[in-house]
Amino acid sequence: MLAGDHVKSASDLDVPLVGVGLFYGQGYFRQRLDASGWQQEEYAEVDVSRLPLEPAVDPDGKAIAPEIETRGGTLRARVWQAAVGRRTLLLLDSDVEGNTPEDRALTARLYDGGVRVRIRQELLLGIGGLKALHAAGVAPGVLHLNEGHSAFAVLEAMRRRMEREGADFDTAVREVARRTVFTTHTPAPAGHDRFPPDLVDEHLGPLRDALGIPHERLMGLGRVHPDDAGEEFCMTVLDSGSPGARTPCRPCTARSRGTRGPACGATARRRTRRSGTSPTGSTCRAGWRRRCSSCTTGTAPRRPARTPSRRSRPASRTSATGRCGRPTWRSRSAFSTRCAGGSCARRPAAASPPSSWSSCRTRSARTP
Repeated sequence: MLAGDHVKSASDLDVPLVGVGLFYGQGYFRQRLDASGWQQEEYAEVDVSRLPLEPAVDPDGKAIAPEIETRGGTLRARVWQAAVGRRTLLLLDSDVEGNTPEDRALTARLYDGGVRVRIRQELLLGIGGLKALHAAGVAPGVLHLNEGHSAFAVLEAMRRRMEREGADFDTAVREVARRTVFTTHTPAPAGHDRFPPDLVDEHLGPLRDALGIPHERLMGLGRVHPDDAGEEFCMTVLDSGSPGARTPCRPCTARSRGTRGPACGATARRRTRRSGTSPTGSTCRAGWRRRCSSCTTGTAPRRPARTPSRRSRPASRTSATGRCGRPTWRSRSAFSTRCAGGSCARRPAAASPPSSWSSCRTRSARTP
C-alpha cells in the first residue's frame, strides 16, 4: 500500500502489484500568503468526472463497497479504480450514503484531523483495503505495508485465514507473517501513530471478537512491551512484529527508550536481512526476520558527515584549513571532509573556525 510512484515503477518493471490507498476528495491544500505575511491554506473539491477514475467492480460487475464493523456502527466506503500504466490502483472513498457526516469527511483531506479521525482512516485503509482487494478477485500472495497506516490489514488477513481454513489464532499469525513485508522510511515519532486502549477497543472490538482473543492480547500486538498496561497501541509495532520474540526491529524501539530512532541506511537493511538483527542491534520478531526494512528510498550506507556547529562539534574532530583559506573538518574515526577544491593541502587552524564556515561546500570520503 504505497505511493503512486511505486505503482508506476511496478508497471515499468512488470511487477504484479495492486496498489491500495485513500481517495482524498479535497486533495492536498494550496498555500498562499495573506497581506500580513501569514500562510493560509485553501481546499477545493476534486471533480471526479475529470479524473481517470472509474468505480471498481467485482467479477460479477457489482460495485465494490467494503464495510467495517465497529462498536459504534458500520463504516462504509466505495472504491475507485485507476490504471497506472499496466498496474491497478484502488482508492477508497468514505463520502457515501449511510455514513455519518463525520465519516463522510474521513477521506476529504490529507493530513487533517485528530487521533479519532486517524484511527478511522487507518481502519478504512487496512481492513477496508484488504476487503476491496478480495472483492475485486485479487488474492494477494504478499502484503507490502509501507508505514504503519495500513497495519490493520494483517488483523483482517488473520481473520480471513481463521474463517476459511479453520486455523487457530497463533497459526494464523505465523502464516500471515510469512506473507507480509513492512517498510518504513522515517524514525521520527510523528510517523508512527499510537492509540489509547479505549479507542482501539471501540474500533477493533468486533474484529477482536472474531479473532477470539482478549483485549490485552490485542493491545500486546501493538506494544513494544506487551505486558505494559500503560503503553499505547503503536501501528508500527503491529506492522513489524508478531507474538514470539519480543525485541522488535522498528523505529518505535528507540522511541520507547526515550531516544531518537535509528537513521535509515542500506547497511542496516542488509544487516537485518542477513542476520535478523535490527539497526539498533536488536533481533527481529520470530517469523518477520529478513522482512523488516528501515528505508525504502535507497540511501547510502552511511549519511555524509554533516558539518557540525561550533557548539555541537564532537571532540574526535579536529579543525584544519586549506590553502584556499576555507575551514574544513577532519574526523579521526569514520569520515574525513575536504573543502570544495578537494586538492588543497591542510594545515592546523590558527584559530577557531568562523561561524560562517558552513558556506564552504564539503564532500565526505572514507578514510583508508
